[in-house]
Amino acid sequence: MSGPVRSATTPSNPTDASDPPTSLNPILRGFNPDPTICVVLASGGTPTIFFLSTSTFEYFPGCAIYTSTDLLNRELIGHALKRRSQIELRTVKPGADSWASTLRYRPDEGRWYLANCLFQRYRPASDQRIFPRGFYVFTDNIWDDNAWSDPVYFGDPGFDQDLFWDDDGKVYLSTTTRLSDRAPDSTQKDLAIHISQMNICTGRTLTPPVVIRRSPHGIAEGSHIIGRNRIYHLFTAGGGTEAGHQGPDAPAMLLRRQTSFFQSLEVTMEFSTQQRGA
Repeated sequence: MSGPVRSATTPSNPTDASDPPTSLNPILRGFNPDPTICVVLASGGTPTIFFLSTSTFEYFPGCAIYTSTDLLNRELIGHALKRRSQIELRTVKPGADSWASTLRYRPDEGRWYLANCLFQRYRPASDQRIFPRGFYVFTDNIWDDNAWSDPVYFGDPGFDQDLFWDDDGKVYLSTTTRLSDRAPDSTQKDLAIHISQMNICTGRTLTPPVVIRRSPHGIAEGSHIIGRNRIYHLFTAGGGTEAGHQGPDAPAMLLRRQTSFFQSLEVTMEFSTQQRGA
């Protein structure tokens, strides 16, 4: 059901009514984990609009879509995954299903892309993860649920898929999967961020996946890449879900001033517990 969703707001100085409002957590109430956001700038009398999507796990329809013009108040306008041809949930286990997505808008195409994956089995008895092939769906009319395409599947397996378009037009997929060089007797999950160039039309992988972020705690996930003019920022979480996200390795922002994605990252900031306000 669509409708407005409001954040709690308060003046930054209660004694001064002229102060702009400050958003208080949670910015989006209810069951709305793993938010991903993009913006469509004002054009032709249409205001700047922020589009936000969240994980829905084993619930259907999948990948809720919200809009906002002020980043304080949001309206649910629909879902990206509403057909069984897009996502099949009949045999999935609780806690699996549709995980953290990435929503991106391409103004030169007038098209929205939403990358996602479907986990059928989250944690087999031996904990040897069965990694899904992620996919993306696209639409030229985000206001119409029925306009979202059927999935285009990626060549690389993993979860927490992120799509990044570089200035030269190349498209990269970053995803989380297990390290191929992990020690056989490792007690950690050894999940790391991998990146590869891809064909956005077919989903086909064009280059071998390369590790760009691993964690001393054994889990690096939830990657999002933002870049412009050959300067790239990688946002990622470390330590794992549940209480692990409160650890010193999560979240992290990394910066690289390099001309190739296939070089090591230079870590410039990892937010401490004090900085996060935890």
